[in-house]
Amino acid sequence: MTEAKPKPVPPYSLRDETDLLWYHGQGQTAFERSTMGGMLERAQQFGMDKMVWPREPVLNAAGATIGWESAITARPTAETKSISGYVPDDQALTRYAHVSSLMLLVERSDRLAATVIGLFFGELGNRWALGTTGHGRHGSLYHLTAKGQALVAATSADAIQMAPHARIEVLAITNKAQPKEARSEALAVCMRQAERLEQQARAVWHEVRAEV
Repeated sequence: MTEAKPKPVPPYSLRDETDLLWYHGQGQTAFERSTMGGMLERAQQFGMDKMVWPREPVLNAAGATIGWESAITARPTAETKSISGYVPDDQALTRYAHVSSLMLLVERSDRLAATVIGLFFGELGNRWALGTTGHGRHGSLYHLTAKGQALVAATSADAIQMAPHARIEVLAITNKAQPKEARSEALAVCMRQAERLEQQARAVWHEVRAEV
């Protein structure tokens, strides 16, 4: 049975894509080592109450795990850190505030969409994008898909201590080196389902952008 194709969703604007890559990468790193956390902590528009990341399970209505969450890490205190001394400039503060407030609205609208965007543009997405498997950033979402979860459940006992996304990554790397038809088809299904997740998350982003 052929899977229905998702409705076309406009791509991110170049500005939004650049901001999301910066926010989930350099921006998080910059504010983790910043001495200006007190300001961010007191101003909601400069931070988020919670960001969705691979930590504690997020369940859907059926009780299945669709993601993981933990408190956002880019919430430094006002304590001066002598080992850094880094102070973000006004442009970085404004940029972080802008994207953070949008991500908070996305999360309030659809927590899974916030998870997807964070993974896609974050460290995991970067690793897949720079990898040689050919799956690109969508690989960072495979463990959220139904097919990906089935693949994770079927992995050997030797891999049980690995995070779900890491098990999928090992499968993709292994299949690149030693292709198998069944495994290739399973990963192709993961890709199609991940593309659908990403498009749904992008649609939520566009809805939020249209309202602000």
